[in-house]
Amino acid sequence: MQLSYRRLEPDEKEQVFPPKSANVSQDRAEFESMLRGLSVGDAVTVSLDGLTERAMKRRIGQAAKSVLGLPLRYKLSADGGELSFVVREAATPRNATGDAPTPLPDAGRRRAVAAS
Repeated sequence: MQLSYRRLEPDEKEQVFPPKSANVSQDRAEFESMLRGLSVGDAVTVSLDGLTERAMKRRIGQAAKSVLGLPLRYKLSADGGELSFVVREAATPRNATGDAPTPLPDAGRRRAVAAS
């Protein structure tokens, strides 16, 4: 089989593999400013504006982690054009009393004793 190929010109390369832009950090700054005034229980709806649900969740989630340090719960609208989220309380550790964790019973695998 004969392999056919050609080297891309620099302008073609830019079209096929666009460079990472400074827009990503600008986008995050925009989301961070949106989240600054929110507290636990606040709900917001955001228009997807051409982004996928996954991309929007990722951007909002990263901004929420850095600004609020709190988890979010998401819901996509029925028509798929808007994403709503609510700020949730931070999860508390299971042993909130500060005591040392209770040791678990020996849950190791039991081996049969060989007959002698």
